[in-house]
Amino acid sequence: MKKILLKRLVDLREAIVALANNLIKDPERVVRNDGNSLKEKIISDNDWQGLDELCKLLNPFARASVYMGGSQYPTLGMIYPTIQRLFRHLDQIENQLTNPFVIDTHNSLRDSVQRRWEDPNIVGWLAMLLDPCFKSLSNAPPNKRDDVINELKRRVNLSIYESHKDSVTSNPIKASDMSSFFEEEVESTPSSLDIELQIYLSIPPMPKYELTDPLYKNNNPLIWWKEHRNTLPLLAKQARIFLGIPATSVPAERLFSDAGNVLTDKRNRLSTNMVHDLLFLKENSLVMNVYTRL
Repeated sequence: MKKILLKRLVDLREAIVALANNLIKDPERVVRNDGNSLKEKIISDNDWQGLDELCKLLNPFARASVYMGGSQYPTLGMIYPTIQRLFRHLDQIENQLTNPFVIDTHNSLRDSVQRRWEDPNIVGWLAMLLDPCFKSLSNAPPNKRDDVINELKRRVNLSIYESHKDSVTSNPIKASDMSSFFEEEVESTPSSLDIELQIYLSIPPMPKYELTDPLYKNNNPLIWWKEHRNTLPLLAKQARIFLGIPATSVPAERLFSDAGNVLTDKRNRLSTNMVHDLLFLKENSLVMNVYTRL
């Protein structure tokens, strides 16, 4: 938001200067005084240049914040590509900066990004692997791709084991039958998983569309997995888990703001279920076409 305000101020530079010059020439003394007061507040050319550099520095960060703060599409798989994009931007713009304050801001941003996001945790990597747009992990550090794939295999096998464990607990059978049952699964399950991984990784990555592009509606990770859930059932189950995790707390904070708009001083007797339903409908209004049916 601050970046947007600064950009708007830079865009209005000529208009502000012209307004001050016109007010100074006005026959009314009060208006002339306002013009002089405005002209005194106009910053110097060096400061204008600094604001322009600051806007260029912050622009990719503003765009990344918008992407990562979404709630209608998967965001966790975008983390590492977004971080790489920010690092490249910081490297490219470093030699273009001349304002001391902007240079200090650039250095602080680099230190902050390196400290917080240089290497996302394994959950972020798994979401990236399960995102059809970024599954190649082409820019990952050495050996990271193998580590992520092995971790995915471990989690799939753990899920299968837990599922079988629950099934055996709820449907007791003979020990001999149980032994043969698990021996068969031990032989077939890894093979099924390896085949799914081989198929999944051999499929070309899904094209990357802007979120506002009409093509994204029918070419996004959730649609992709819906179409491939029968071919890749084991991986599709994991994709539902990891692609549903938000990358930031923005959606939750937005929900709190919505709750504050629903529960007001004049609407403080709503039941918990009613508040839940109202917030659910508001959040999913575009998907469910809630308002168009009225």
